[in-house]
Amino acid sequence: MSLYYLYKNVRSLISLATSVADEALLINGAVCIYHTFQMVGNVPAGSPVRNIRTPIGGTPAGYTPRDPSSASSYTQEYSPVLQFAFLVDHTWVIHVTIGTTTNLSRVTGTPINFF
Repeated sequence: MSLYYLYKNVRSLISLATSVADEALLINGAVCIYHTFQMVGNVPAGSPVRNIRTPIGGTPAGYTPRDPSSASSYTQEYSPVLQFAFLVDHTWVIHVTIGTTTNLSRVTGTPINFF
């Protein structure tokens, strides 16, 4: 696959995701939920330290999903519209990608393995 082809498809995907996000922002009660993958101590995946909920136009605050052992249990309360992942590199540059954290491997140049 050529770099041009990859670039063109990523640009198309970003354009589509922007349209989806713009529509999602109009949904009453829409929120953005962030989950950190940092592994510090024994903080469970569903801890409000690792999960932040920001109502659109509101203030970020810690969030505890229904199952404190599973960060993805937020889907019991919310319907995901768009997933994105971001990585802050060693120079403090923030890289954002559409999809899951595994898509960040194009930033790091290596497969991302959390476990």
